[in-house]
Amino acid sequence: MSSPSDDEILSTVRDFVAQNFLYMRPGFTLADDENFLRSRVLDSMAIMELVIFLRGQYGIELPEADILEVNLGSLRAVTDYVHARVGTRGAA
Repeated sequence: MSSPSDDEILSTVRDFVAQNFLYMRPGFTLADDENFLRSRVLDSMAIMELVIFLRGQYGIELPEADILEVNLGSLRAVTDYVHARVGTRGAA
């Protein structure tokens, strides 16, 4: 099974965020690098929902130490983090 591309990850995460957190803001356009917290797209509870989604969608574990803005603060950050984790999932 091949790893998803960055575009596939980005699209999947964007859809999740839009369906679960932006449904009350239909005209809002979320840029790839827009900070979730500063733009009030996600709060700390929503970040945890995102973590649960990523675990289920990509089969990766997100250690508590990785739940940081640098890894989960924007669509691009999530995409980069997931890509790195999925790429190393079988290596240990």
